[in-house]
Amino acid sequence: MIKLTLTALWLSLTFNCLAQIKFETGYFINNKSEKIVCLIKNIDWKNNPDEFAYKLTEDAAVQTGRKVDVAEFGVANSLKYKRFKVDIERSSEKLDRLSNTVAPEFTSEDLFLKVLVEGKATLYVFEMQDITKFFFSTAKVKPTQLIFKSYTGNGNSIAENNTFREQLWINLKCSTNDLKRIEKIRYQQHELINFFTAYNTCEKSTSTNFEATNRKGWVHLSVRAGPNLAGLDVQNSLTGFNHHFDSKIALRLGVEGEFVFAFNKNKWSVIVEPSYQSYKSRAKGNSAITIDYKFIELSAGLRHYFFLNDDSKLFLNAGLLQDFPLSSSFRPDRYNNLNTKSVLSASFGVGYKYKNKFSVELRSLLNRNILNWYIYYDSQFKNTGLIFGYTIF
Repeated sequence: MIKLTLTALWLSLTFNCLAQIKFETGYFINNKSEKIVCLIKNIDWKNNPDEFAYKLTEDAAVQTGRKVDVAEFGVANSLKYKRFKVDIERSSEKLDRLSNTVAPEFTSEDLFLKVLVEGKATLYVFEMQDITKFFFSTAKVKPTQLIFKSYTGNGNSIAENNTFREQLWINLKCSTNDLKRIEKIRYQQHELINFFTAYNTCEKSTSTNFEATNRKGWVHLSVRAGPNLAGLDVQNSLTGFNHHFDSKIALRLGVEGEFVFAFNKNKWSVIVEPSYQSYKSRAKGNSAITIDYKFIELSAGLRHYFFLNDDSKLFLNAGLLQDFPLSSSFRPDRYNNLNTKSVLSASFGVGYKYKNKFSVELRSLLNRNILNWYIYYDSQFKNTGLIFGYTIF
């Protein structure tokens, strides 16, 4: 079963490599201020890039646009990056990496800043691994970082440098932006986007919100069902018996919730799926044993999509599973009934989805020891399922 799943995984990666790379209409401006219309590979970058792939025509060779050569690039009306030499403060907001000084510590760097809102006042963002820093510019102010910094204060307490509010008050005053509103603004993307959009509207300036069309996560709900092929091996180190239960086919029924992240072209998602499953068999060895294993399985994990075309995509799953037995029993003849135990295990799967509605997935469970609370017992429950799904929304 595992070999079959690994084969399917290898095939999915092979198909993905053979699939045509999709380039979208875009442009870039070089250091001579020349605008070149081209096709850009839009991977919807989560981290700000240093380069991008482009083609001058559909049949042309793929070239690389590098930060040192490109002043600006964009894809349709969905995203835009501009290169600036800026002073950036890169402090982390992770608790184990907080600075112990309130003052920002700047370095001068050439960066592609992503444009979030463009108008009389423009808002940019720089993201890299665990940091997110916002910048702004106006006709009078070159691109400047909006300063927010968490740091450890006296007694290891956490304090904040909220200089960005003062920067907004000084540089973006308007009748709709009073001091009370600015004092409540948090250093978060959606709040800053709303603030800059409101300022541009107040100033009667044309304003473009690139995130309005570029960033959108999705929630999907699917019903899923299909056959499971399950088997069980049981050993007892005290009595010496070793039993192999034949593989049996049973139906699984489940419901899957999926949240698709709004970056990297919606290729990543989190999935949660409760499902009902069962396994019933009888084996004969030194003594006869019956197993009746009914359970609710709750799985949670990550999914990654590989787009083949506008209608078709492959996906890979990796996740953790927790089973909750329902009146299950493991009964060696002439012995008392042994109860199965809820166990945390892992699984991986490969699948195909069509038109965001119909899916099929081959999923394999790593061995689960369902008798692990008995000292002398060891068991390996193996389960591979073929799951058919229909997405309701």
